[in-house]
Amino acid sequence: MVLIPLHVQAEALRKHQGFYRSTYESVSLSSEEEMGFLGITYLVENQWGLYYGLGVYGAIKGQRGGFFTGGVEMGYQQKIFDHFVADMGLFAGGGGGGAAAQGGGMMLRPHVALLYDARYFKAGLSYSRVDFLNGDIKSDQWALQVEMPFEMLTIDPQSEQAFQTYLKSYQGDEQLGWSRHYFSATFQQYFPRSGTKDTANQSDLETISLLGFEYGAYMDAHCFGYLETAGAMGGGAGGYAEVLGGMGYEYAFIPTLGMKAKVALGSAGGGKVDTGGGFVYKAGIAAFYRPLSTLCLGVEAGYMKAPQGSFSANTMKMTLAYNMDFLGIKHDDESSNWTTQSEVGIWSVRVVNQTYLGSSTIRYNQDDQVVELVGLKIDREIIGGFYISGQAYGAYAGDVGGYASGLMGVGYRTPKFFNFLALYGEALGGAGAGGGVATQGGAIVQPMAGLDISVSQRLSLQVGGGMIKALDGTLNTAVVDLGIAYRFGMIERH
Repeated sequence: MVLIPLHVQAEALRKHQGFYRSTYESVSLSSEEEMGFLGITYLVENQWGLYYGLGVYGAIKGQRGGFFTGGVEMGYQQKIFDHFVADMGLFAGGGGGGAAAQGGGMMLRPHVALLYDARYFKAGLSYSRVDFLNGDIKSDQWALQVEMPFEMLTIDPQSEQAFQTYLKSYQGDEQLGWSRHYFSATFQQYFPRSGTKDTANQSDLETISLLGFEYGAYMDAHCFGYLETAGAMGGGAGGYAEVLGGMGYEYAFIPTLGMKAKVALGSAGGGKVDTGGGFVYKAGIAAFYRPLSTLCLGVEAGYMKAPQGSFSANTMKMTLAYNMDFLGIKHDDESSNWTTQSEVGIWSVRVVNQTYLGSSTIRYNQDDQVVELVGLKIDREIIGGFYISGQAYGAYAGDVGGYASGLMGVGYRTPKFFNFLALYGEALGGAGAGGGVATQGGAIVQPMAGLDISVSQRLSLQVGGGMIKALDGTLNTAVVDLGIAYRFGMIERH
């Protein structure tokens, strides 16, 4: 095992600590109705106890299946005595759905918590308030809060040469090694089983087509955890969305061919799909072919059910996955000859405010009010400025609470000119529906272009514009977004 001194090369290689947080609470929608609300957030912290990150909340109990919000979260943690930690934070985002009274969709969720730190996890109770600012949902409640820590390494986007120099010159006290991950684009077909009705219990559901995204991380050579999300883009279920997390087991017959078994739980609903309170479970068996170490093709057959609703379906999924091994901090004795295998992959995370300019094409009722959305974009550079991008948005203003979209596509970012400016362009497609937005089946396309203004090696401001168009509905309007981009390098295996 080769060791490197992170304190010596702080300008190139950085260690980040953070945690995955899960919360569950019962939110009062009225004096007679409660909604079970599950939250999942990804948070990075600094040496002063401040943390920030991204999260999603979804209904899993009650009558509001399909209720989701996504956004950003920040807060502060401080050890107060022995193993106990005080925590306070604020989530802000957009969403809704499930015919709830979310108004325009803008949600704030402040909380305070007392957690027990058991080293490998933290757990405790928090007191939170869920407030939709221009809606009727305003609820105070206790929540169960659990956190799992993680560590990761990143490198400045322009520091690969310096990194290679450090590898040859220094040794230090951090034990490093590879961890396996994958990112996958998914296309699915759900075939509702006999007896599955829509939410009005009037007609059978049609076959649903979905476009989505899956991320997985391996714990050892066979077992992995994963998170998947998808939205309907055909089959008369526009507005249906799902977010699930699960576990899987992989067995390879030969290095290029194998099988996976997977099970997942999560939240789903919308689009007249009767998932009851929103809780669903899903299981599947997949076969995969790996022609390259970084590329994997898969086909999966499975079953999905909503225990609180009538929805159940046989499922088929096709996947195109990009496999990678990230360099990270190891806490075992596993050795790895990573110094001769490493390269730097460039990633970026962008948080944006996106605006649909006023148009009578946006809504079924032809209202031309402007729509505001909060969005997240994750990009991976491929070669020579070209990158692949996954993006998600939720509305928070414009009287379309419950509208959300997910997009995937390719982009190109030019080299810098004047040492701080660059241009970018993107071709995107995906699914979007809900909130009375006229996307019909849900399939949308969104070309974009914009200006990137560097603030530092890692941070830049972006302003962009383009068009969004529904393939089946009337939605066809100009789009403007303004955001912050954080670019970083992940050390990957060749």
